Amino acid sequence: QDGDVPATWASSALLEALSQEHVRLQRRRWVTAAGALGTTLALTAGAVWHQSRTCVDAGAQMDEAWSSSTRAQLATAFEATGRPFAKTMAERVTHALGDYAQAWKQQRVQACEATQVQGVKPEEQLDRQFVCLERRRKDFRATVELLSSADAAMVEKSLDAALALPSLGECEDAEALA
Repeated sequence: QDGDVPATWASSALLEALSQEHVRLQRRRWVTAAGALGTTLALTAGAVWHQSRTCVDAGAQMDEAWSSSTRAQLATAFEATGRPFAKTMAERVTHALGDYAQAWKQQRVQACEATQVQGVKPEEQLDRQFVCLERRRKDFRATVELLSSADAAMVEKSLDAALALPSLGECEDAEALA
């Protein structure tokens, strides 16, 4: 029986060591799995964030053509004519041009997202839509420049000029763009 005590003690110690090793291995597996899951989540979140930011600035080009200084310049030019209705007309024209600029920006961002984020619009259609929108932006800029140096006669016709800008709807029509 004296020989059994060290054998029992040795097997007990061996079982304890194996149990601790098993716990360490299990813990390493959990840590590795948690690390892999964390990395995957971080990469996925980063990709989603990057993709959501892809088109954020797609409409920023319009901000150059329709800035607060441009609006102020237009209002100053209208009021400088001395016409009694110049201020009211400047407000109406500014509102109409602002609506057009906002619609342009919105359409450009939506077109970008449809292609770059959602993948529902082909790249070549996006290119054609961007060309169309760029033409509209140039027309817009030319109209704003003209109105920013308006004389009395131009102030009278300014709202008609603002409302006569080419339709943005044509830039969304896939058949027309083709």
